[in-house]
Amino acid sequence: MSETAKAKERLFYANFQTDAQESALLHSWKRSHEALGSPENIAMAPHVPAEMLDEHLLEVFGPLMSRFADNVQGTGLALLLADARGQIVQRWFEDRRAEAHLDTVGTVRGAVLAENVVGTNGVGTVLALGRPVQVSGPQHYAEFYQGAVCTGAPIMHPTSGNILAVLTISCDLTPGADYLKPLVRSMSREMQEHLVRIERPDSRQMLNLFLTMSKQTGSPIVGFGAEGAIMRSSEGQQIPEPDIEVLRQFSQEEPDSGSYIVELSSGLTELDYHAIGNQHRLVRLMGPAVRATTPANRPIRPRNLVGRSPEWLALVSQLNKLRNTEFPVIIAGEYGTGKASLALDHPYHFGDKPAEMELLEAGEANVLGNREWFSQAREIVNQGKPVVIRGIEALDDAGLNSLRLVLSGTTNRNIIMTLTTEEPSDAGKLELLLEANSVWLPPLRDRIVDLPDLWTNLVAANGGGSQLELGSQALNILSIYDWPGNIRELSRLIRQIINAGKSGVVTPADLPGTMQMGKNLSLIERVEIEAIKKALAEANGNRSKASEILGVSRATVYRKIKTYALG
Repeated sequence: MSETAKAKERLFYANFQTDAQESALLHSWKRSHEALGSPENIAMAPHVPAEMLDEHLLEVFGPLMSRFADNVQGTGLALLLADARGQIVQRWFEDRRAEAHLDTVGTVRGAVLAENVVGTNGVGTVLALGRPVQVSGPQHYAEFYQGAVCTGAPIMHPTSGNILAVLTISCDLTPGADYLKPLVRSMSREMQEHLVRIERPDSRQMLNLFLTMSKQTGSPIVGFGAEGAIMRSSEGQQIPEPDIEVLRQFSQEEPDSGSYIVELSSGLTELDYHAIGNQHRLVRLMGPAVRATTPANRPIRPRNLVGRSPEWLALVSQLNKLRNTEFPVIIAGEYGTGKASLALDHPYHFGDKPAEMELLEAGEANVLGNREWFSQAREIVNQGKPVVIRGIEALDDAGLNSLRLVLSGTTNRNIIMTLTTEEPSDAGKLELLLEANSVWLPPLRDRIVDLPDLWTNLVAANGGGSQLELGSQALNILSIYDWPGNIRELSRLIRQIINAGKSGVVTPADLPGTMQMGKNLSLIERVEIEAIKKALAEANGNRSKASEILGVSRATVYRKIKTYALG
């Protein structure tokens, strides 16, 4: 045994006492040594090609995992879904810190993390033990995982009891990560319940039809249940989220099964629509169409942008000057800041197809292929109509070079591109490549003076009319909140309040606990809040039962609920 392995064995024996978790990890470490020899023998996790991965797991769990990732944005946490062989099917993260953490340890799609391949870790050891496990820092067998905390739980088939998948929360080494355990347990329970719903008659019927249609055609397919999108085909994974929202709203209108035409971001699209039982809907995108349906009862949406902060007014003035130059413009900003709305000069809503401008989604290059997308882009740009190219961060180096050729080969100078980034300098780099000017759209936290006006506009846009007034105490709380999701997060908050049936003056009690805590939340505090909220939801508000779900004392739950103003 190498000196490194001996030293690590002494460390394990010294630190692991009588705790069952520690004992299980020690046995895992011994199994790893028997299978792999010294930890120094493991340089990096091996990878398998995409065709070897169980895409069915992604179809079933993908939308749920995306929602989980949205709930932990800004925390530095990353989510992994692995199959029963320990192969990473997909990873989810909402910030650069989480992405950098995964890249550092080589945890990408196709990475093999079985225990007999990379030793003790938060995926393979979960499979080996068949129960939730947290592996922190030096508890990992491979040296390159020493800076990571991995907390995983198995997902069991509701009838056979076999392990179908592993859900793992991964982050860089941080103190106080114990609350990741109840969080991953809560998430895994929700995934188990998701499977149970799929096993019900209507769900099984939809799943069988979904699988049949997936085999027969390469068209994008999305299945909706009472809780939203619950499964997507591999092609359906590429549908932009705004289009998913349009399809969800269409399915909620409960039309009869048949062929329909709706307007998506790419244009008029024909749908093959199936209504299954009372709550399940299956939608297949058949391709471009020539006529559109008009969704009923859409709210009357404001057509003007709002803002009075000096930062906003200076930006609008700068952009108006640049619109009249011979160079294209890049509007850069963080996720959800309203870049498309600023480019269009009026509020942009999911599924909109503006008449006065052409709107191109750069992300569709990944669906259509670079050659076809850029052929369409060149044709549209050369028509001379004002063009907005949304989301150029989705283009790879080859795509950006192709875009440069499109821009340099047209006389159309009324072209605006949007770039989602956390670094203003990223736009500067693209200025040179694309021969463009750029402006920086400040995040909501830097233009908080505009919050009351944005609130009024977004209440109207979400169908709330004038019946939802932001009270002074709630405004004070929202004014010190950090807004990691920016205006899009504000819109989501308003929709949640409206859907809860609230009207009149919004008070602090109507706001989520994470917002009530303002800017001072640490990683662990955010995780604690999410874990407690999920446990309370599972327990239907019963705090004693929630404490059992979390694995902590009732006194701790009561204290945390009071601290975070959760109830």
